[in-house]
Amino acid sequence: MASLAGAVAGQDGGALAGLWEPGLEQRVVLQLKAEEHDIETPYGLLHVVIRGSPKGNRPAILTYHDVGLNHKLCFNTFFNFEDMQEITKHFVVCHVDAPGQQAGASQFPQGYQFPSMDQLAAMLPSVVQHFGFKYVIGIGVGAGAYVLAKFALIFPDLVEGLVLMNIDPNGKGWIDWAATKLSGLTSSLPDTVLSHLFSQEELVSNTELVQSYRQQIGSVVNQYNLQLFWNMYNSRRDLDINRPGTVPNAKTLRCPVMLVVGDNAPAADGVVECNSKLDPVSTTFLKMADSGGLPQVTQPGKLTEAFKYFLQGMGYMPSASMTRLARSRTASLTSASSVDGSRPRACTHSESSEAMGQINHTMEVAAGGSLTKDGSADALSGFLDWCEKVGLELSPKVYVSKEGTVSDYGLLAREDLQMGEVLFTIPRAALLSQHTTSIRSLLEKDQASLESQSGWVPLLLSLLHEYTASNSLWRPYFSLWPDFSSMDHPMFWPEEERVRLLQGTGILEAVDKDLANIQLEYTSIILPFMESHLDLFDPKLHTPELYRRLVAFVMAYSFQEPLDEEDEDEKEPNPPMMVPMADILNHVANHNANLEYSLECLKMVTTQPISKGQEIFNTYGQMANWQLMHMYGFAEPYPGNTDDTADIQMVTVRRAALQGASTEAERQLVSEQWDFLCQLEMVGEEGAFVIGWEEVLTEEELSMTLKVLCMAAEEFKEFKEHEGWEEDTEDEESFTLSNETIPRLKASWKKLLHDSALLTLESYSSDLKAEQDLLNDKVVYGKLSQREQQALQVRYGQKRILHQLLELAS
Repeated sequence: MASLAGAVAGQDGGALAGLWEPGLEQRVVLQLKAEEHDIETPYGLLHVVIRGSPKGNRPAILTYHDVGLNHKLCFNTFFNFEDMQEITKHFVVCHVDAPGQQAGASQFPQGYQFPSMDQLAAMLPSVVQHFGFKYVIGIGVGAGAYVLAKFALIFPDLVEGLVLMNIDPNGKGWIDWAATKLSGLTSSLPDTVLSHLFSQEELVSNTELVQSYRQQIGSVVNQYNLQLFWNMYNSRRDLDINRPGTVPNAKTLRCPVMLVVGDNAPAADGVVECNSKLDPVSTTFLKMADSGGLPQVTQPGKLTEAFKYFLQGMGYMPSASMTRLARSRTASLTSASSVDGSRPRACTHSESSEAMGQINHTMEVAAGGSLTKDGSADALSGFLDWCEKVGLELSPKVYVSKEGTVSDYGLLAREDLQMGEVLFTIPRAALLSQHTTSIRSLLEKDQASLESQSGWVPLLLSLLHEYTASNSLWRPYFSLWPDFSSMDHPMFWPEEERVRLLQGTGILEAVDKDLANIQLEYTSIILPFMESHLDLFDPKLHTPELYRRLVAFVMAYSFQEPLDEEDEDEKEPNPPMMVPMADILNHVANHNANLEYSLECLKMVTTQPISKGQEIFNTYGQMANWQLMHMYGFAEPYPGNTDDTADIQMVTVRRAALQGASTEAERQLVSEQWDFLCQLEMVGEEGAFVIGWEEVLTEEELSMTLKVLCMAAEEFKEFKEHEGWEEDTEDEESFTLSNETIPRLKASWKKLLHDSALLTLESYSSDLKAEQDLLNDKVVYGKLSQREQQALQVRYGQKRILHQLLELAS
């Protein structure tokens, strides 16, 4: 009979033994070694498996399996799923096995009293205390979900959030209890448990998955111990929770909760009832279509996506890349080519946004309108009429408006929305791209002459033509942006103002590269093409200034459809395209909608519940304020952007190391060490180390750089002879460079890091206190121009991160 691993390997991408970290070339990283522990608790020993180490102030992910299973049978497929690795590398994972349920557990003696469900919950604080966790995010299935819910009710301060799959909040009545006993008399224990885990349809089909679990339940888990757990679960009491406001002094779960159940699961009714008893503001209900009793096994990809959104809603994963779960967007002209860079995570300012896999579209949509002076009613009405004509279906539960939005046009909820609702559907024929424009055949014919560093030229030519053609299909779409004059990217600022406001932020360098590339593309590609097709283009109309405006339009509004994962290493990225309606959504880091792609259409889908009257937001992904300012012309006010970062230029670290050298021999050693780091592709003349609020996002590059530059001559000589390879030692353990670990670095490492941060702060034209005083004085701040306010937010966030680094490295 097939093993469990074999049975589930083909489900939704399969259970992978390795990790793949996007953005650092394709490579396989071995699973973190599991550490097994037996923890003393007031009600006996608990077997616990730990993967990873605590990451700063982040909670641990703590799992509790269902009855009949253990942590491996219940969660291996889910936690080994490749996209899940992008989450778990940012958290320590703690798997708890219920007493006596782990593989190889000794049989309990006759007369052993198995802990009650309340007592199982009361054992968990001992686990939290043993490992020094401040709090946990729980993931439980079935009986494990019930235990974690009890844990959160009894110890709410220890639980940050809960994912509860197949939870039944009701205790067993005596009729149910009798039926269970009768079933136990007529069926084997594994078959009885299978009827709890799988739907009747799955059992009747007797799938390979069901057969595998029948074998595993009967052979891996001690049957006597399992019977005790099964009996205790079936004698559970009601959870005793009620939705706030429905009864006096209602008890409920105080943390964010995501309820999950397959639409054919035996627990479906129980989960629906649990949802009715929880606070709708903090509860997400995910009913997975075409899924049976174990969605974490049969659909790990969909569950991973939902879990990622759940974590983002709580403000975690600021540095996680989004891969296919957050649809990539176009970056700047200079960043578009960086996707093929050999070490894209250690990147230049212009490369950072693309290289870190962070771009997922929206833009603060500019005010427009061609027929009314204040720009809008007639233009918007015409656009909505056009949407209907081209088959763009807008849900009656939402509407487009300028009222009640954070900036200009936006999408708002007319009614309450649940997670997973489709807000609008866009047929591919309505998209504006090089493949749909009226000049597509011409672009295809001259494809070879239109190649560029950015890869945007075909779309930009399409926009040049369609924007000025009186009979363009997309004319009502363009009416929302009559002349693109409202876009206020730094590339449109006077150079003096740009330097004065943005010095030190890295935006100056990125804009300079953009402007140089725009000029080069226009003169070397666009103008020759137009002169060859004067029947379609007029260089006096299609000017460099219009081209620059359209580049900003593409930078801010376009989408880039992701490749299938199997094609990511072999194919060029898809070209950008304009997606009407999707680009109306505004941005916040904690978004509530996401664009999904299929063969026939694109859909905007909610990623969390949205209340009536709330604005619906897409997101760029995890973007720092300097990236938002560079590409979109705005920044999130401090402290709203939890994804903000500060860069330390790689050459600044070299400069700090040279300043610390007191002799010519030491300076020569630093130069040799730097050259060697360049050979290892750890550093570059234009690269930057990216520092986040909680951790260093380029930890591999920075830790290697600190290590090599702090080596004595003999140590470096030996290290170089081994070409950078050496045995790991206990005092040089590889770990994430985080707020928790930086203070524990070697003194020489901390000094170099400290000096590098100081040199970076010197590159700004003002100090932190001056920025703080401006922000605190509301009257003075209110008199600043919009550009001055936005630039201040960028500078202040970066300086706060750098000053935090100074304190950690002191």
